[in-house]
Amino acid sequence: MNLISDRLIFKHYSKIDFNDFKAVLMNDEVMKHISGKGNSEKVTREKFKKVLKTNSENKNLGFYNITLKETKHLVGFAKLVHLDDAIEIGYALLKMHWGRGFASEITKNLIIHAKKHFPNKEIIGIVNLGNNASKNVLKKQQFIIYDTGILDGFEVEYFKLAH
Repeated sequence: MNLISDRLIFKHYSKIDFNDFKAVLMNDEVMKHISGKGNSEKVTREKFKKVLKTNSENKNLGFYNITLKETKHLVGFAKLVHLDDAIEIGYALLKMHWGRGFASEITKNLIIHAKKHFPNKEIIGIVNLGNNASKNVLKKQQFIIYDTGILDGFEVEYFKLAH
C-alpha cells in the first residue's frame, strides 16, 4: 500500500526500484548509524530480495521508497515491519535531506498507518546509541526508551510509543 504525506510519497518497493534502494543502502554517510557503513552491491541485492518478499506478504507492512511529492526525487526509505509481537518503524534518508523535517514526517505517518491497521500492536523503533537525531525524532513523536542492548554489533536503544 502506498502512502502520501504533506511533502512525501511512500511507495512500496517493487522490482524497478532497485537503483533507489541501492542509492540509500550503499551510501556510507546514510548507513553510518545503521550498519556502520554502506553495504556492498551483493549484500544490497540480497536485502532487496527480502524487501520484495516482505512487501508481497502484507500490503499494510513493508519497505517504502520515499520520494518528494513535487519533484519525485529520492529522499530515502522507510519501513514498517513485524518485530516479534510489535510493529517496528524505521527510516534512512539521503544526507541532502537531513535536518528538513522529513524524518519526523515519515515517522508521524507510519505511526498513523500502524495504528489504523494494527491497533493492538505496540509500535517500536530501534536506534543506534550515537544517533541523537533519530532519538530526538522518536521522542518528539512520544516514544520512550524501554530497553538497551546490542544489535548487529551496535549498542542500541529500544523505544516504544507511549500510550
